[in-house]
Amino acid sequence: MPGNSGVRHYEYAFREQQAAYHCHVRTRLSDLVPDRERLKELLDFEKLFPEHARSRELETLAVQYGLPWLYTVSTIEGAREYCNSQGLKSPWVTREARAFLEAAHGA
Repeated sequence: MPGNSGVRHYEYAFREQQAAYHCHVRTRLSDLVPDRERLKELLDFEKLFPEHARSRELETLAVQYGLPWLYTVSTIEGAREYCNSQGLKSPWVTREARAFLEAAHGA
């Protein structure tokens, strides 16, 4: 989860590809965590950390910030609320998802 995260909603899936860039609603963990600089440090594998410290901290960030986001957008209503809060023109929301949410749910 330290990189990109996304959700595909099969209720309005138009593609069969499974690549992350085909997810309907996406984000980066760096957009969710409160301290982007710390995440950047943790993802800099040139920088040394005490044994297991990096993985424990990355896991904590993913659990505290990434999983709640995934849980929220995993439902159509949650995805709609997220899209409304981000603006439906967000590049992290596919054209298919925008059209579905606008037409079927009045977003």
